[in-house]
Amino acid sequence: MTQFGLYSDFKMTPQEVNRVANLPEWTTVLEVIIKSRRADLAFRTTKQERWNQRAQDRQAHKEFLEEHRGTGKFPGKYALQPQQTELIWTMP
Repeated sequence: MTQFGLYSDFKMTPQEVNRVANLPEWTTVLEVIIKSRRADLAFRTTKQERWNQRAQDRQAHKEFLEEHRGTGKFPGKYALQPQQTELIWTMP
């Protein structure tokens, strides 16, 4: 129990620790503790991945704006375009 850091969690005497560790229910307790810690680790991993992805998106957006001087000039539209009233098709 001491090697897993569980001794201080349960606050037992060494004799009680030995008695509890020899019980068949102890494996169930360990499985539940491991399952809980894995779930916590998975939650933290997902949270960190999402945070990192948002940080990368913010950085990419910042670099895009700095490189192209904004989104309006990137597609080549520097001024207002006149509204087209008719279509002209050329036939070969």
